[in-house]
Amino acid sequence: MTKKKSNLLSNFSIYFIASIVEAIISFFFTPLLTKYLGLDEYGKYELFNSITNIVLNISIFGSTTYYVKNYYKKNENDNLYIKANIIVFNFLSSLVFVALYSIINSIFKNNLHFDFSLIVILFLTVFLGIVKTVYLLDLQLRNKSITYSLVAILEVIIECLITLIIIKCFFISFYVRILGVLISLGLLALIVLFREHFIKNLREYFSWNTIKELFIFGIPFVFSTVSSWAMEMIDKFFISGMIGLGQNAIYSIGYKFGMVIMMIEVAFSKAWAPYFYKNLGSDSKNVIRNIVVLTSFFLLGICIYIPIAKYFLVIMFGERYLYAREIIPIICFAYFFDHLWKILNNYFIYLNKTWFYNISLIISGVLNVIMDCFLIKDFGIKGAAVATLISFAFGFCLSLLYFIICIRKRNCYETSK
Repeated sequence: MTKKKSNLLSNFSIYFIASIVEAIISFFFTPLLTKYLGLDEYGKYELFNSITNIVLNISIFGSTTYYVKNYYKKNENDNLYIKANIIVFNFLSSLVFVALYSIINSIFKNNLHFDFSLIVILFLTVFLGIVKTVYLLDLQLRNKSITYSLVAILEVIIECLITLIIIKCFFISFYVRILGVLISLGLLALIVLFREHFIKNLREYFSWNTIKELFIFGIPFVFSTVSSWAMEMIDKFFISGMIGLGQNAIYSIGYKFGMVIMMIEVAFSKAWAPYFYKNLGSDSKNVIRNIVVLTSFFLLGICIYIPIAKYFLVIMFGERYLYAREIIPIICFAYFFDHLWKILNNYFIYLNKTWFYNISLIISGVLNVIMDCFLIKDFGIKGAAVATLISFAFGFCLSLLYFIICIRKRNCYETSK
């Protein structure tokens, strides 16, 4: 028991330190990037980044959840089989959804003009991003927390260095940052595919039946993914369209400071997920106790972090980004509710109740879109942040209510036995 708890805390510490290092690199690099690009160009990059995130997450199509769900039920060869088919499946899904987005974009114009070169960059960024996601997920499930952290940090460093080289040697526009991300992802993907003997595994393990199984499994996740993106990213579309790219840049900077909480949350989830799935059935009380303790420290950390973040934002970005301070506490507490919500959602996945996970995301995503339409118009970027907070809190409350119902049903069943 002590060893399991020690491993959980050890992995959490490693993921947490890695997240902090990534955040520090990003924080020191972002002011430099905004200095070179200016408000509008940086706003364009953030808009492209939002588009990339939605297409990437839809293109994953639930395949990572499928891998997690089956990982501990399969042997090593079975997992190689699944990984090889996931990469092929995600290549095809990336093609489909990038093409679909380009059609939608041609009908509903936004502030970012998509020519053929930008569409190609979008596809490559999406697919290579999925390769990175699958590889890091595999390291996480194998409890390779140190390797995971080193790879993640190294990729961020390379991404920043390539961006600076392009700025210094070639040109300055939002394309600079996009190409920096693309090249770093490409280098990582080449190493991963070579190291994992992808071509050999593909020849040995590829199966159209598995591709079909992944497609059927992933259909419900498309709606939840769109809803999840609507909660976290669609506000940037509304801000760009309603009050301008400059305001989107200011909002994005404030959001980045708030997303430090998300990085800590992700570190917790990465360390906790393998421990959770292994021990929930046999050691539920200790699992819950550990979650409560870590979550309490998480909340305390948020309260300490907010005034520090506000202070450093002005020092790092200057007066023109001053208003971004107003959204930092709102986004921080939004991601605290997201943290609580994800804990409950993992429990539903454990019980094979993924339908509720999807429904809660869809309802909360629709709520966020509706609130964005009204609050951004009246309160600007602060209204967008408030909409995010309310939608995350609502999703958590909805899941908590269903969790209580599940526990009561379970207790009634055990009593009747």
